[in-house]
Amino acid sequence: MLANPVFRIDLADYPADRSTYDFTELDRQMRWALQTLPAGANVRLIVHKYKPSGELGWMRADLIVQVEATDPTVIAEWMLALSPDAAAA
Repeated sequence: MLANPVFRIDLADYPADRSTYDFTELDRQMRWALQTLPAGANVRLIVHKYKPSGELGWMRADLIVQVEATDPTVIAEWMLALSPDAAAA
């Protein structure tokens, strides 16, 4: 039995152009997909160089999120955007 399921989200799968991702399509698909994950599941968010854009209402607080990026400052921006304080603001 798999104790910690991992769901992979790669922003490169949602290109809008060379410098950003399609926030609308990502939001639409993730609102549907993430609702099926059990609480405590791991989400591997591969952001490359993309910075957070728009609200992250599709991300659930009961999931364990790992952010993978090519730049430490991008990781910091995503962690800030995903923090519970950011969700309350």
